[in-house]
Parts: sequence; C-alpha cells; structure tokens
Amino acid sequence: PRSRGLGDVYKRQDLTKFFYLLKQGYALTPFLLNCMIDYGYEKHIEKALCVCDRCSFAIYDFFCIYWGVDKTEDFFVKNSYTKVIQKRFSTKSLVKYQLWELLAERREYVVLAEHGQIELLKKLKQENPSDHLLGVREALRKVNAVEALAELKDWIGLAGFPEGELKLFELKELSLIHISEPTRPRLI
Repeated sequence: PRSRGLGDVYKRQDLTKFFYLLKQGYALTPFLLNCMIDYGYEKHIEKALCVCDRCSFAIYDFFCIYWGVDKTEDFFVKNSYTKVIQKRFSTKSLVKYQLWELLAERREYVVLAEHGQIELLKKLKQENPSDHLLGVREALRKVNAVEALAELKDWIGLAGFPEGELKLFELKELSLIHISEPTRPRLI
C-alpha cells in the first residue's frame, strides 16, 4: 500500500478539537480560514464561523474576497454578526436587509424617510428630541412627510416649504374654529 502524505493525514483528522478551541474563545483568523481551505475543510468553514464568538472585520474582508460580497453579507445577517454588519455593511446593504435600526444608529435619516420608515423617525424624535431633531426634521421635509411633522408638532419643520405652510394654515384654521365653538349647547 502507498504511504499517505501529510495532507491526507490532515484531511482525515477530526475537527472536534479545533471547534472546541473556538468555543473557548480562540479567535478565528483569515490565516486559519485559509488553512482550512488549503487542506480541504472548506465545507466546515460556516460551522467554524457559527461556533466562534469572536468574528473580526478581517474575517468579513476575507470572505468578501473568497465568497463574494452577497454571500458574505447573507451569512453575516443570517448569523446576526451585528458589530461587523454595523461597521462594514454599506448603506445600500443595510437597506437590502431592512436593518432600519442600524441605519438609525448611523443617523441615515434621509434613507429611512425615502424607504418609508416614517414611524421609526417619529419614534426617534419623540424618544430623544435633542439628538435627532434636526436630522429627522430635514429627512421628513425632504420626502414631504407633512402629516408626520404635524403629528410631531414640529411647527418649525412645517414652515418654509409650500406643503408645510399649507398644513400650518390648515391647523391654524382648525384651532380658530375650535376656539370659536360655543362651550354650552344652545336652547332651541
């Protein structure tokens, strides 16, 4: 029988110890991933990533080159690697996967407004008005979300563009009618 080379020995080895070390907190590096590919363990790469708690930006970059951006992003979203997603995904990718909260953390208000995330913008402004006031206001104005501005009672946001001025006038008229209504019923 023919002698087996070192490559054959690696191919026959069990990866149990390797996965155990990853579970214990050892980092998976592009070098280790490259070794897995070189020695025929490519089918175990996804499992290694799922087992590993520490996934660096270098791993993301490695897979973008190896798998391509689409497959890499699908994998990272499926496995909820939020830190990597937040730092490495483009705005276009965050929209593709509808990761609205991450867009809000990045203060991509106009993108949120353009994709109909008006309720999220209103929530941001109501929860922390000082942090989000100007950005949310400009985003809502850009998409002419007049009703949202009125609901938020953002009178300054309504002023200065035609649809907003009209809404302000309408609200003023309604408040005058409300004030002039009798407070007690008339006798007939």
